[in-house]
Amino acid sequence: MHAESRRGNSNQNSSELIAIQTWFDLSPKPYQQEMLDRLAAERAHQRYRNLVVAATGTGKTVVAAFDYARLAKERGGQPRLLFVAHRIQILKQAINTFRQVLRDTNFGELLDGNNVASQHDHLFATINIVNNRDLVGQQGADFWNMVIMDEAHHLPANSFDKFISSVKPAILLGLTATPERTDGKSLNQYFDARPDGSPAVTLRLWDALDQELLAPFEYYATHDDVDLTNIQWTQINVDAQLDNIIFASDIRARSALQAVETYVSNLEKLKAIGFCISVRHAEFMADYFNFHGLPSKSITGQHNQAERDQAINELRHGKLKVIFTCDLFNEGVDIPEVNTLLLLRPTQSPVVFQQQIGRGLRLFPGKGSCLILDFIGTYSQDFRFDVLLRSLTGQSRAAIKESVDKGFGLLPTGCHIQFDRVARERVLESLKFALNLNVNRLTEELVAWANDKDKTQIKLKDFLIENEIELSDIYSANHYWSEFKRRAQLPTKSKGPREDVLSRRVASILYVDDVEMLNAWHQTLLHKKIDVTRTQVLAHKFLVSPSELINPAQFISLMDQHPAIREELIEVIEWRLEQTVLPYLPLQGIPSTWLLSLHNRYSRSDIITAIGYANATKRPAFREGCLPILECKIELMFVTLDKSEGFAERVQYHDYAISPKLFHWQSQNAANANNKTGRRYLDSVAGPNANGWRFYLFVRENQDSAYAALGEALLIKAESERPISITWELKNAMPVELFRHFSILRAA
Repeated sequence: MHAESRRGNSNQNSSELIAIQTWFDLSPKPYQQEMLDRLAAERAHQRYRNLVVAATGTGKTVVAAFDYARLAKERGGQPRLLFVAHRIQILKQAINTFRQVLRDTNFGELLDGNNVASQHDHLFATINIVNNRDLVGQQGADFWNMVIMDEAHHLPANSFDKFISSVKPAILLGLTATPERTDGKSLNQYFDARPDGSPAVTLRLWDALDQELLAPFEYYATHDDVDLTNIQWTQINVDAQLDNIIFASDIRARSALQAVETYVSNLEKLKAIGFCISVRHAEFMADYFNFHGLPSKSITGQHNQAERDQAINELRHGKLKVIFTCDLFNEGVDIPEVNTLLLLRPTQSPVVFQQQIGRGLRLFPGKGSCLILDFIGTYSQDFRFDVLLRSLTGQSRAAIKESVDKGFGLLPTGCHIQFDRVARERVLESLKFALNLNVNRLTEELVAWANDKDKTQIKLKDFLIENEIELSDIYSANHYWSEFKRRAQLPTKSKGPREDVLSRRVASILYVDDVEMLNAWHQTLLHKKIDVTRTQVLAHKFLVSPSELINPAQFISLMDQHPAIREELIEVIEWRLEQTVLPYLPLQGIPSTWLLSLHNRYSRSDIITAIGYANATKRPAFREGCLPILECKIELMFVTLDKSEGFAERVQYHDYAISPKLFHWQSQNAANANNKTGRRYLDSVAGPNANGWRFYLFVRENQDSAYAALGEALLIKAESERPISITWELKNAMPVELFRHFSILRAA
C-alpha cells in the first residue's frame, strides 16, 4: 500500500486521541468485494436488515466501512451512522478503519464513559452508554440512516435487545463471527434472512481457507458400528434419540480413542475438543479417555466460568489433552491452540457441522493444520451426507460423490479429506441415494410435503427450501415442476399444444444470474412489458432451431397458449432472482445495444442474441471459438477449459487463468503470426500502428457449463507461431469464485 505524507489529528472533539493518521490506498480484497456485492443484492431484494457472518480476522469492519462508503456515494453525502459495540477497544479500531476508508481524519466521534461526543450524526458508542442515555429516545428511532452492530451474537442479551428492538434505521448491519449462541436464542428475529434461511452474507469456509484466514484442515472419517438407522433426523427430539444410543456407547468411545492413537502423530502436543450429544455423554467420554491415559475433562453449560477458564488453561498448557463438551460452541470454548476435533455428535445440520469444525480452524503460531476426526455409524438411506460435505467443500452433490469415490482434488491448499474403506462405502451409498432423486421418489416427497398444506398455494421455492432439494433435481432427465405437480395430483394449469417440447427448455434458464435479464423476463411473463432484446434471448432459449424465427410478441402469445409453463417459468425466475448475488455491471467498451453484464453467465445463444447477431429475422448458425464483429472491431472469444467433447476434439488448446487478472489462451491452429487471423491479435497492442481491434473473453469450465463474461482483455504477451500462445490481461479482475474454477487446467 502507498502511504501519503498528509497527516492530521484525529477526533479533535473527543476527549481521547484515537490515532495519528497516515493514509493508505485501501480497497476491498476480492472476497470482501464479494461480500459487498451480496449485501447490495440483498438490498435489491428489499432486505435491509443484514447479518454478515465471517471468521475472526476476515475484515468484517472493513466490509462495513466500504458498505457505508458506498451508501455515502449513493446518497451524495455522509448519511447519519451509529456504530455500536460492547467494548471501547472495538470502537477505536472501527473508527480508525472508517477514517481510512473514507479518507477523512475527522469522521466520527467516540462515546463511552470516558469520551464525550459533540454531535450524534456519526457516532461510535458502547451499548451501555446508548441505553443509559436513551439515545434512541432522544434522537428518534429513525435518526440514523445506518446502524452497525458489531459482535451481533450479543444481541439477545437484554441491553442489546432493548436497543435493537427500538432503533429503526434505513439499513441495519450486524457483524459476527459466531451467530449461534449457547443459550439457544436466535438472531433471526433481528435480521432479514435469505429465502433459504441463511444470513445475508456468510464468508464461505472454503473462501476463508483459500485466503489463508483459517488454518487448513485434515479430515479423516472412520467407521464404527453405532446403529443410527432408526433416528428420525427431522424430529425436534433428535438429540434425545441420539443421546439414548450414544451417551454410554463403548463402541464410539473405542473408535474415538483408536482414531486419536492412529492419526495424532504426537500425543504430547494434542489439544483437542470432543463434541458430544449431551452432558452425560461428555462426562462418559472424559471418564473413558482418562481411564485410558489421556487426561480429559467434560466442560458444559453446567460449569461456572471459573471452571471453564481453568480447563481451557489446562488444555493450553498441556495438562489436559481433551475437553469434551456438548453445548459450548462459541465464546465458551474458543481456543485458537486447539489442533484436533472429535466429531462425536452425529448431525444432519450443516450449521452445527460448520460450528464444530470452526472451533479448530483459528490460526495460531506453530499450528500447521487442524486434525478433524469424524465417525460414521450405520445410517438410514435418507441421511444427507451430501449436505454436510457441501458445507465443508462447496462442491455440488455430483462432484462430492465423485470426490468421495476418487479423491478430493480441488480443496484449498493444505486441506485433506479421507475416508476409511467402510466409511467411504457407507457415504457413497448415501450419496448415490441422494443423487437418485428419480421421478417416483420426488413425487412421493412432494405428496408427503403437500399433505398438510393448502393445495392451491404450493410453491416451487417452498418445496426446494423445506426439503433441501436443488432446482436442478426437479429438471433432471427432462422432467419439470408442472409434471411433478400433476403426478402428485396438485392443482396445475392446463397443458398447451407444445408443452412436451417447451417443458424441456425450462432447464435452460437455471444458470442465469443476470438480474436485468431475469427482471425483464419476469416483467414480460407477468405484465407483458417487452424488453425486445432480452425477451428475444428467452424466445431463442425455448425455440432452439435456427430455422424457427420468432419475435417477442409471438413468444408472449406462445406462452399464453401454455399457462402451466408460463406460471412455472415465473416461479423459476423468481427463485433465480432470490439466489442471484452478482450486481448488474454492463460490459464496458461495447455498443450500448449489447446487453451483457460483467462476470454473469450466458450460453452461446444468449450472447449472440444479446448483441443482435441473432434476432427475430435471422438466426445464423455459429459454433466457432471466435466471433469477430467487423463493424465495431470487437472479437468475442469463447473458451472451454475442458474440451473433451464437441467441436474442439480435433485440436488441443491450453487455456487457463494465471491470476485473477491474467489469462493464458492458445489460438486455433489456423492462426499464426503471418496470417490475417493471427495479425488481428498481434497488431492489437496499443501503439501508433495498432489495428484498433478489441477482444472480450467468455469462459466456461466444460461443455455443460454456461460462459462467464470476463470482459475486455488486452494482449500483453504472445509466444509461438502456430498456434499462438497469448497472455491476456483482463481490465476487470475475476471474482474469487471464477478464478477458483478457471485456474485449474482441465484435461484436453
